[in-house]
Amino acid sequence: MNKGRTADAMKTAVLLATYNGAAFLRGQLDSLRAQSAPPDVLIVRDDGSTDGTVELLRDYLTHDWPVPAIVTVNDQNLGWKFNFRELLSDFLASDAEAAFFCDQDDTWHREKIAAQLEVFSQDPAIELVSHDYLTRNTATGSEADSRLLFHFDGEDDEPFSAYPPADTSYSLRSGWTLALTRGLAADVVAHWGPAQHPAYDALLTTLACYTGTGANVNRRLGDHLIHGTNATKIASTSDTREKNIADLQSDEDRYSIIAAVLERRGSDRAERARRRAAFFTGRITVAKNGNVLTAALFVLGHWSQYVSLKGRLRDVYFTLKK
Repeated sequence: MNKGRTADAMKTAVLLATYNGAAFLRGQLDSLRAQSAPPDVLIVRDDGSTDGTVELLRDYLTHDWPVPAIVTVNDQNLGWKFNFRELLSDFLASDAEAAFFCDQDDTWHREKIAAQLEVFSQDPAIELVSHDYLTRNTATGSEADSRLLFHFDGEDDEPFSAYPPADTSYSLRSGWTLALTRGLAADVVAHWGPAQHPAYDALLTTLACYTGTGANVNRRLGDHLIHGTNATKIASTSDTREKNIADLQSDEDRYSIIAAVLERRGSDRAERARRRAAFFTGRITVAKNGNVLTAALFVLGHWSQYVSLKGRLRDVYFTLKK
């Protein structure tokens, strides 16, 4: 907990993950350059791009880029989930006190960093800050407000809202909106093993719900682009059984890490997270078994542990897929 921290005194890092993003990267970098409160360092990890992303990035950074930049190209493709985990380690190797996750294909509003830092300065207990945004589909031209994903209490009236003390089946806000403290990053990295592949945004927002240390800035601070090459995909019935099992494994990893962090902090909510992890372990076993009756009995026996009807139907449906 950083008592007395102020927005203008906190050293900050932007954690940019890239992979074959040359078509969109320049717009993202332009919006970083225009920040009213520029970061102290830009930390980049490229996951083996083959489309000229790294060359574009290095060229851009040589033309009056305003802050120090560290660019690492992974020796092998890690996948977007673990690439962000490595960026957290890079953050801890720096002297920054707060870090801002950054995708390669979004646009940040000029006051994004400043607005999130202001929340950190107003409440020293806050460890994670997200914000509202607009999603734009480049193919259809449609737009959607992030409040359709999750509407926080007080979002229509207050400048920022506390995270709810509840389990969610998804991230409350997209990963690129998240800013976190050094202490939170250290606790997560300490318990995130190389065989675990949680979605970092779901991991962090769920953990902040358990700890009561998350807040959302209730105004749009950026635009999220949906296009054919986004790294994250929404789960659908067209997924394979293997993809479904991998998604369930990601959730088991999420709650296992959360439980370990809570135990380290001496929280009485650690057991609750352990039960959630065990629930997903059971769902994985059912999914691998591939028996419809077994799946139906599991769903009935664990009815209250599902957060939605969609999850119950999903576990039965995917046993029918080959």
